[in-house]
Amino acid sequence: MSGEWKPAKNLLSSYGKNPNSAKFKSAAKSYVRNGGGAKGISKSIISGKKAGVRLGSLLSSFSNNGVGNTFRKYFNLDFDRLSLESAINKIVDFLSPHDGTVEDSITTDAVTETLYEIYKDFDLSNNDLSVLDNITNENIQDIFTSYASSYIYSKWINEIGIVLENKEISETQIVKIERQMKEFIKDSIKLEFSEIDFKNKSTFEKNEINRILDDVFETAYQSLEEL
Repeated sequence: MSGEWKPAKNLLSSYGKNPNSAKFKSAAKSYVRNGGGAKGISKSIISGKKAGVRLGSLLSSFSNNGVGNTFRKYFNLDFDRLSLESAINKIVDFLSPHDGTVEDSITTDAVTETLYEIYKDFDLSNNDLSVLDNITNENIQDIFTSYASSYIYSKWINEIGIVLENKEISETQIVKIERQMKEFIKDSIKLEFSEIDFKNKSTFEKNEINRILDDVFETAYQSLEEL
């Protein structure tokens, strides 16, 4: 543990022992400031933004062109012949980076968590992916909020170490704390996606989507720093 992370680690440990919004705010501020500020952390995000571009492009295509046409375009596959598991695995592989870096692992965690949220929210256990033909811009905004929240959480925990593992805290409590942290993060950043039109094809022109993701991540970290 490098010295600059010690205050952030101590504050997150304190939050883990007695989770409340005040302790979360202190931990979040310390993490962002000790990590180089909102701009510094945002600039360090590479594969997370690339996966975000792919995620948005894929969801936009689902909405505008349908899931079947999207699978033919992106994967050269007949969607109707794929099981739900195979279809989801194709999406995970498409979104996840494969260079084996630490950030790649963080990004893959966020991708997996986001797809699990999609699975639950769209009741895919009783439907197939074709229900996403009717995905709305609001749905995509919510999914992007979940992705960014999961990424920020995973990066935070990875960079300062797993400090929530404490003999005094039960596994059930750890799960509860992790869920609470993610909700705090989500509440802090959800407004950043509320005005983005993900169904507009011009949103995914390379320069535009890169600018959007740069702005969103930087503003998200600013929101945490200013809690």
